[in-house]
Amino acid sequence: MIRRQSVFTSSPQLIPEEDFLAVIEAVLRIVVLAWIRIRRARSLTDAHRRLENNTAGLLYHQMVLAERERQPRIPRFKIKAEVGTFSSALEVPDGRIDVEVVYSLGDDPDLRLEYKRVSSTPGDDPTRLAREYVAEGVLRFVSDKYGRGHRWGVLVAFVIDGFFEPTVEIVAEKISTYRSDHLASPWQAENRFVPRRHLFSTGHWQGGGPRKIRLLHLFLPFPRRES
Repeated sequence: MIRRQSVFTSSPQLIPEEDFLAVIEAVLRIVVLAWIRIRRARSLTDAHRRLENNTAGLLYHQMVLAERERQPRIPRFKIKAEVGTFSSALEVPDGRIDVEVVYSLGDDPDLRLEYKRVSSTPGDDPTRLAREYVAEGVLRFVSDKYGRGHRWGVLVAFVIDGFFEPTVEIVAEKISTYRSDHLASPWQAENRFVPRRHLFSTGHWQGGGPRKIRLLHLFLPFPRRES
């Protein structure tokens, strides 16, 4: 397990890569642990399959609990939910991100996480969900809305029908074809972090280049529906 102490900087662009990768791995471990606990407690209902915000809130609260239990709490960071985002010099936010992680000095976010529902079941309209995953998730990181000044971002995919493999294929295909001129590197399995089986990554040009952001795609399956 990667363990790194905090660094004193006010910009995510200035954080050493080794420190930043340690933060990402710690956050991913927390997300997965929180999801495992939610599944074990049978906290997910059919309503959660439809209501993305309810699922996001449930996961956030379990993440906070899991973060507090870490021993030792290295690297140290703060987890904040439903934070306004600014894509320009505006006085009011023009969007909201599901979770921000603050690691460096100050309150500016160092890592952002956005949650989206996905599925492979026809009754869930998987094509529409995959399109929203790209349009309202990926492209918001590619633009300044979520991704300004960031080298990494995380998209957490709630697999509402529980079928992981076919859902991954649908999402990967949609990213490669829907307004794909921003792609800097294609969809691939991501092996730098734990967990690995449900984790993928893509690279993207921001604003047409030369800035680049790498997005991690973490898939969290729901229990499969009872027949």
